[in-house]
Amino acid sequence: MTPTQPFLALLLLLGGASHEGPDPVMAWRFREADLRDGRLVAVLGPDPVISGKPVATHGPDGGSLMFDGEDDRVVLADDLSQLGNLLPKKHFTVSTWVSVNSPQPYGGIFSVIQDNGGHEKGWVLGYGQKHFFLGLATKGADDGDGFMTYLSGSSIFELGRMYHVVATYDGEEMKLYVNGRLEASTDAQSGDILYPEKVPVVLGGYLDDNENFLHHGRIREITLYDQTASPEWVEEDFRLNGKLAESAPLLPLDPDFTMKVDPFLQFGTEGSMTMVWETSRPSTSMRCLRTWFSLYRLACPQRGSTSPVSH
Repeated sequence: MTPTQPFLALLLLLGGASHEGPDPVMAWRFREADLRDGRLVAVLGPDPVISGKPVATHGPDGGSLMFDGEDDRVVLADDLSQLGNLLPKKHFTVSTWVSVNSPQPYGGIFSVIQDNGGHEKGWVLGYGQKHFFLGLATKGADDGDGFMTYLSGSSIFELGRMYHVVATYDGEEMKLYVNGRLEASTDAQSGDILYPEKVPVVLGGYLDDNENFLHHGRIREITLYDQTASPEWVEEDFRLNGKLAESAPLLPLDPDFTMKVDPFLQFGTEGSMTMVWETSRPSTSMRCLRTWFSLYRLACPQRGSTSPVSH
């Protein structure tokens, strides 16, 4: 095999843009065919260890893997030192196709981060309750124990829908793209990336010394590049698989769904009543209310949405 053949095979497998952009240094396709002996076989780079049992889902070119948010995670390295020069020093692009089924304060897609109080180092591509984000700490913004900037996108993700998310850093500016469009940028960070002394490198999770958030949703692919992609390259990378963003959201029934707090009434007035309940996952609920006027009447159904916080 010639030196260029592995790279060409990578482009064909990922369906990536032409080689007028950054070179990949690590890449993974998340398909059932890529699971082997407890590992995810990489397109390029190390084969990370799979914990849990991500479920294969249908889709173009082998589909993707659904992570349950409970046990499923991909550990690329127990410590970042095991990756040597594969992690970026100053410039990078990280690209993914991903869906979010459960929002959370710090969801992780690619995580090599330590964010404990004032101790803030490393970087993470992830998401919060509504938006995707890039978190990054650099030597140029170091206040002694690291300073992390979280750059959030502007669009609100729809649960279960696939999105193309790309984050870039060129040593001076952070940028975040969603579905080929630049949504946010900042020059709050500069210089080389400030890495923690010791931390795991995780795909499909946000993990540091005191936080452990597991991804619930699909991951189709993740690719890390050694240089900063241009806006034109990002747009083209999205366009090549853009139909994924048009496909219907996938929200399978959760076998572990539970009612954490049974419905109860509060704040009653002469004309209104508040009903409160809490579920383990976002869901659609049906509530039946019995009301008494001059005669008995059953008002049912009324529909409402729940999330993992009280309602």
